[in-house]
Amino acid sequence: MPEVWKDVLGYETHYEISDLGRLRSKERLAPCRGGKTRKVSAALKKLFFNRSGYQITTLSLGGELHTFTIHQLVAQAFLPNFTKGMEINHKDGDKANNAATNLEISNPSHNQLHAVRTGLKPKTGSTSSFNNVSYINNPAAKAKWAACIRHQGNSSYGWKTFLTEEAAAHYVDSLLDSIGDTERARNFQTP
Repeated sequence: MPEVWKDVLGYETHYEISDLGRLRSKERLAPCRGGKTRKVSAALKKLFFNRSGYQITTLSLGGELHTFTIHQLVAQAFLPNFTKGMEINHKDGDKANNAATNLEISNPSHNQLHAVRTGLKPKTGSTSSFNNVSYINNPAAKAKWAACIRHQGNSSYGWKTFLTEEAAAHYVDSLLDSIGDTERARNFQTP
């Protein structure tokens, strides 16, 4: 499939982002001192990494510079229902893989759970004796148990939180039943 390019939201006359996570400037006339203009050629922009390991860039518009993470720019352009500020999860755990197919809308709890499952972050707190159930080690969270399964390439299919570990385990069983999975072990035996 060919690479798809879309305008960067708010910078439509200056920059484009691709579904592969590449950024380029558009050919345009830029103002200079003394009321003159200069021609800016279209070119791929060099990307940098911040301290957290995410690719970033600085965009200029009207003499003001703003820094953005590349995954946020890709999400704004290619993920439906995404709005600026929402959390984004890199499905494969690689922060440098900003392809639209590798990104999904997330929330803080889901991002932490995914980081533990992919080995990016060590597991802390209580462990569960049930399959596909995890403890959320977040003091602000009321529902402390999370449940989800791996399905069709999605490592967190059906992700949901629960007040009790048992409720989360029952939910996992119902998820497996809903997709017709007869191979994976259930948390509770059916009569």
